[in-house]
Amino acid sequence: MLALPPEAPAPAAPPARGAAGLVVRDVTFGYAPGRPIVRGVSLAVAPGEQVALVGRTGSGKTSLVGLVAGLYPAWSGAVTVDGRDPRSLTDEWRRRALGVVPQQVQLFTGTVRENLTLGDPAVGEAAIARAAALAGAADLIAALPRGYDTPLQGAGRGAGVQLSAGQRQLLALARALVWDPAVLLLDEATVALDGASDAAFRAALRADAGGRRRAVLTVAHRLATARAADRVIVLDAGRIVEEGPPDELIRRGGRFAALVELESAGWDWRED
Repeated sequence: MLALPPEAPAPAAPPARGAAGLVVRDVTFGYAPGRPIVRGVSLAVAPGEQVALVGRTGSGKTSLVGLVAGLYPAWSGAVTVDGRDPRSLTDEWRRRALGVVPQQVQLFTGTVRENLTLGDPAVGEAAIARAAALAGAADLIAALPRGYDTPLQGAGRGAGVQLSAGQRQLLALARALVWDPAVLLLDEATVALDGASDAAFRAALRADAGGRRRAVLTVAHRLATARAADRVIVLDAGRIVEEGPPDELIRRGGRFAALVELESAGWDWRED
């Protein structure tokens, strides 16, 4: 009698939104042995909370975001996103658990819809429209010749509409929100937008029902963004040197207050 092959395991059910947010526990990391960029950092962002990372160039902000996104293994310590190690997430879990908008936006040759959904046919029209509205991209898309079916130029040029840096960022924000992720990472993700558009996006995230359960970690390129956050974390040389609500940090007169004063005086506080 022939033995039947074992049945393949059933695919995992789509993950439900958790209540864990993101947690970084005593993490140290660097790109070269003996030269740490992130040094013993611990932080947590709760569901519904918006936290801003602030620090001068080279302080470790982008490296920390990369660790949370699961791009690198920490030398020591642990990172969890929605209760899981981000490096262990399947594609399905990753899209639902984690939305990331990096400094450099990458669009590919294809339609607006394909760029927003990464070609996933399971994404419905309602989810696409909702994400575009949240990101502030709905008017931009409506003004394109064929709306969501408008072909776009990718990084390698080719046929299609060429978008400005700000327009590309709006689509990148929408793409990160299409799957309604539990955690959203924004690494200077609105640097090409004006202050009003940036503020409108933050307000939309707060007003959104899903956003009230979403943990948001932002690398702030303008301190108005940080001052609108629930909490600010100031990094210097890979370490947390200050943390708290923005108004409280300003009253303390410490590092964050000094950066706000520099920006108010017209200085670029991000550079030494």
